[in-house]
Amino acid sequence: LRQQWSGFDGAPKTGLINVQGPITKINSGIGLPVYFDKLGQEKSTIARLHYAYLFKPGGGTGTLGVGLYAGLSSRALGNQWVAVDPVTDDDAIPDNGSSASGFDMGAGIYYVNQRIWAGLSSTQLHEAELKNVSIKNKRHYYAQAGYKHDLNADLSLLPSLLIKSDGTSTQFDVNVTGMYKQMVWLGLSYRTEDAIAPMLGYQVGMGKTKQNMFKIGYSYDVTTS
Repeated sequence: LRQQWSGFDGAPKTGLINVQGPITKINSGIGLPVYFDKLGQEKSTIARLHYAYLFKPGGGTGTLGVGLYAGLSSRALGNQWVAVDPVTDDDAIPDNGSSASGFDMGAGIYYVNQRIWAGLSSTQLHEAELKNVSIKNKRHYYAQAGYKHDLNADLSLLPSLLIKSDGTSTQFDVNVTGMYKQMVWLGLSYRTEDAIAPMLGYQVGMGKTKQNMFKIGYSYDVTTS
């Protein structure tokens, strides 16, 4: 559950339920995420089925994953609109609320080893047009990369970069996080023309192998726009 703009009335709320697991016999994985999002008069629900095939290129230690998803994207608009101009007959503004859904698909590639990670992906490739709510799902592109640098046995620095674009506008997220004993992290992120975000968190290994992680964190955007 994610609640943005803490302390403000009508703040955006986002929820995610995600079930995923490996298919070890064919070096694959599947996932089923469902998103719930509310922003003002707009409510979104997105359900997707993910599949990824994993392999180690050149027999090395790194893992390369190639994946795709298909699903359904649904949007609903409320009816609590307040007109601020004399135009009252606007077909784009629903009188009694409306909803629409459309096909959704995307694909991506991701590489990770003990030191670096990098990925390329795109969502809403189909660009479904939801006519009842006058919304078109715009295709988005993402590129990410990061590196782990050990300062000593207890402390590591993890710089990373995320680039997001819809083909018209592009945004960069630059992040540096310090991790202490693989348990506590403290970081700072900068999003171009938007915000600076300090963050902190804690993680602990679960199970016999300690490979599964329980994580909890908090960040706060200090807006610059």
